[in-house]
Amino acid sequence: MTALTALYNKATLVSLEGTARRSIKSDPLQRADGGIGCGHAVLREPLRILSQARNYLRGRAIGIGDGKRIPDGLTPWDSKGWYILPNIIHKQVSENLCQFESAFNDAVAKLLEESPEEVAVKARAVAASLSNREGKPVAVNYALSLLSPPLYTFTISFATIPDQYEVTL
Repeated sequence: MTALTALYNKATLVSLEGTARRSIKSDPLQRADGGIGCGHAVLREPLRILSQARNYLRGRAIGIGDGKRIPDGLTPWDSKGWYILPNIIHKQVSENLCQFESAFNDAVAKLLEESPEEVAVKARAVAASLSNREGKPVAVNYALSLLSPPLYTFTISFATIPDQYEVTL
């Protein structure tokens, strides 16, 4: 039995991909109508949770659910973000990642509730830039649909380790 076959029987691969808005161009505490908007903490919360989840896989942060750290982190499989996940801690890691994802989605929902005018301003700006290129106006709702999904994403993927006899072309 080769080392790859032994690894195939004892582990899987896990990957965490995500995006969160990093820059804050305007003061989020001052809304256009003079009221108080959402604070910097609310804007940065999705990025903080995503970073904590990535650091959890590397062994640098504790799990959100059980408060445990992965000793020495998971071993990287490749340079594309895949890690070798031993079957013995598969349940612990997958439950923690699901809780990170849930916390991330809650933070994004809170952000969108507290700062809809900021998202609407961005949507109007995107709509204006699209209408300038095409020569006709674009609906703000369409621009908003272009903005929302890529701004905040959190994707957990699992895969099997290729067996020694598996051939990829």
